[in-house]
Amino acid sequence: MPYQRLKGLKEMHFGTFEGESEDLNPKDKSTFFVQYGGESGDQVMERMVRTCTEIMEQDDHQNVLAVSHAGACIHFLRAWQDPREVVKNGITNCCVFKYEYDVEAKTFALLEVERHGF
Repeated sequence: MPYQRLKGLKEMHFGTFEGESEDLNPKDKSTFFVQYGGESGDQVMERMVRTCTEIMEQDDHQNVLAVSHAGACIHFLRAWQDPREVVKNGITNCCVFKYEYDVEAKTFALLEVERHGF
């Protein structure tokens, strides 16, 4: 299986907080890191949607494994539905979100979430 690393799938950029303890994170992270050179939740969502759409629009990309971090995955999900129910049930390590891509509408629909207890 070919491997390609895409910066568009990385986790949220935390600006000067990058690499620091998560204990420093505020409760509402949606726009907090922008003032420190990081991204907002909406920016992460737009980046993830753009990157995943570009991937799916390539020839011979009907089945794709895209790997990212939980926060970025939640922001991606937020573009298509309210993520609260999924978040309420937990996002574990190696959690797999299975989506269907509509080529004509250029939209993703969540089909299932597999949670692993790693």
